[in-house]
Amino acid sequence: MKKKMLISTIIVLIISIIIVCILWSKGIIFSKKNDNLIDKNETMVEIISDEELIEKENGKIIDKETNSILFDPKTDYSETIDILGQSLLKGKTPNEYSDTDVVEYLKYFFWIYNERSFEEFSDEEIATIVSTASKLYIPRTEEEVKKVAKAYFNIDNYELPTGTYILKNYGKFTITKIDGYYIKSSVIDRVTNINGAHFKNKIINNNTIEVFYDYAPDGAMYAEGCYSYVKEIQEEGCIIGTYKVHLTYYDEEDRLNIDKIIYEKTE
Repeated sequence: MKKKMLISTIIVLIISIIIVCILWSKGIIFSKKNDNLIDKNETMVEIISDEELIEKENGKIIDKETNSILFDPKTDYSETIDILGQSLLKGKTPNEYSDTDVVEYLKYFFWIYNERSFEEFSDEEIATIVSTASKLYIPRTEEEVKKVAKAYFNIDNYELPTGTYILKNYGKFTITKIDGYYIKSSVIDRVTNINGAHFKNKIINNNTIEVFYDYAPDGAMYAEGCYSYVKEIQEEGCIIGTYKVHLTYYDEEDRLNIDKIIYEKTE
């Protein structure tokens, strides 16, 4: 009897050791990467129809959080429409893009999505990128928002969903539309953002561009951390993944589409 119990105990111990070794090798236990693991099935963005963070009063749009007027029909907003996210690339060919141009153009993806690959984009993901890239801190016309959707995703006649956006890695805000303008509330429950995607280099081949990033979630560009390009700090094991962004430039329309984003976790 004792011999059988001893054998059973040894078998259980061996199996336990094997399981621990497998989990350890994948960085799931005994690893500083554990805090950065992300459930790929986790809902990162939710859009509900209720415009809960704004009020409408006599044609005006009022922010509930700040009580400020976001839109007044008596105000002319047309002179401020030309400063959208894609305008920094306007009139340039890929060979004329600076590294900063590319980083600024792509930054919205890394503000909201971490350790994600995109072979295609869902309606919610497109809406989230278009809403942030359109810089709706002032009212923007329907036509300007359409240009952003066309530039990034090659969508014609895009209509940005209205309602309240709940972004896990960003915050919560409401978007509404009135008199041909899109208006965005202030962001509440804002998430402090440390952009862990660090630009590495880009490769241009005619009208296609590949942009490479290192992902180091404990790093900050201008602060101490496991990774800092400016301070030339890179601790061993700090980079836990890499991104490759595939883009296509369309000369006749002067736009740069996002085709896909490939994230690979470092072994």
